[in-house]
Amino acid sequence: MYGYGTGVEQSDTKAIEYYTKAVEQGHSNAMNNLALKFEDGKGVEQDLNRAMALYMTAAKLGLAVAQFNVGRMYEYGKGVPASDYYAAFWYKKSADQGYPRGLHNLGQIYSYGPRIEKFEQKEDVSEPMGPIVDEQPIIGE
Repeated sequence: MYGYGTGVEQSDTKAIEYYTKAVEQGHSNAMNNLALKFEDGKGVEQDLNRAMALYMTAAKLGLAVAQFNVGRMYEYGKGVPASDYYAAFWYKKSADQGYPRGLHNLGQIYSYGPRIEKFEQKEDVSEPMGPIVDEQPIIGE
């Protein structure tokens, strides 16, 4: 509501307040929305590490849009080292749930050809966390 000004005056401050309360209760959509605020620096100081930690927590809870956002952060090296492999991994998780943007971006990654070759060949695919996210506490646990 407050994040977009739906039925109320738009307020990043109010949105962050309510997103934070919902995050504390383990709400994955709120994690994703709060992560967007940290990524963009809207209503809070920009903090890509915090954004990635929130996206990752929501992604591990199975939220397709958060899985897409983790992939995007890896693809563009925002808060983590850039990695086509990890980007493809998370885009695929999102795409497997039918998330359209995940499907699109996974297709784009595959169109790169040799850059993603290792993704197809690796057999022991486990959920990559990345060096920065490993150090972050998991929200809601």
